[in-house]
Amino acid sequence: MSKDTPNFRGHFGLTTRRRKKRRDVNKWRFPRGIDRSLSEKRGPMPRIGYGHKVEDKFKHPSNYKEILVSSKTDLLNVLDEKIAIRFSQTLGQKKKEELTKIATEKNMKILN
Repeated sequence: MSKDTPNFRGHFGLTTRRRKKRRDVNKWRFPRGIDRSLSEKRGPMPRIGYGHKVEDKFKHPSNYKEILVSSKTDLLNVLDEKIAIRFSQTLGQKKKEELTKIATEKNMKILN
């Protein structure tokens, strides 16, 4: 995301009101009802122009494209160098060690 994109905070009522919602102050929710008039005063609202660049979409923060791997064939089909591997949650320890060995031989980045 670009550096000039603001941090969108939750536009809720005053913090003295709605004590239950205090934990949600950093989440974005569209302001409705009595909070609607406060929204412009409370900070910027998300809109279309704040999106990611197309080439940066769906990338891991390490600037690698992320791929979910659940078998040996998934791993062998990867051809690109700028790819990070995330192993499926359903893999067992034995298979994960075997796939890790193959991935390190191919100099791939492993995320988990």
